[in-house]
Amino acid sequence: MTSAPIADTSAATAEADPEAQAKLSGYQRFQIASHYARRFNLPLPHKSIAELKKLVPDDFDSNTPAGKAWVWLVAHGRTPTPEAVARRMVRAARQPRKSKIAAWVEREQVGPKAAAFIAGYLAAHGTGPLWRELGIAMGCPKPAHNALVMQVLHHEGWVTSTTATRSLRPGPKAVLPAPAIGGQTQPG
Repeated sequence: MTSAPIADTSAATAEADPEAQAKLSGYQRFQIASHYARRFNLPLPHKSIAELKKLVPDDFDSNTPAGKAWVWLVAHGRTPTPEAVARRMVRAARQPRKSKIAAWVEREQVGPKAAAFIAGYLAAHGTGPLWRELGIAMGCPKPAHNALVMQVLHHEGWVTSTTATRSLRPGPKAVLPAPAIGGQTQPG
């Protein structure tokens, strides 16, 4: 049996009756929870769907940022609490900025430059640089973007680090020449 998608509260309904968005019945909440559980093939028993319906917001609309965050959490098997929805909305808002940073990293070939800078810094100082120092050396567009640049470089494998200060090291993707032994560079 195929069911039609549940109609979300729309802007037109809100214009006709401003209080309409706050009037989802328990049955409507159950239908929304059930719809998304089926849509994402979540093997939820009736009792679990009844629990999920309690987390459907009064003003649920899958076209709003909050609605999209709620749906994303359900799709990934997570509990869509109000706090989790808020965190997901913050992450989703960062995604376009992170995509622009990733494009800048690729366009400017920051990964190989960062790995080489870290290797040189490590050789000269015996420790890795700070994220801020690497950001300055790479010409990061804005100091506030250093954390996003580091996320991209880590994700792509150009750098690696731990939670310790000055732990930046060239990552597994960085192909650096082996250290010189007796004045000759060993093949890497």
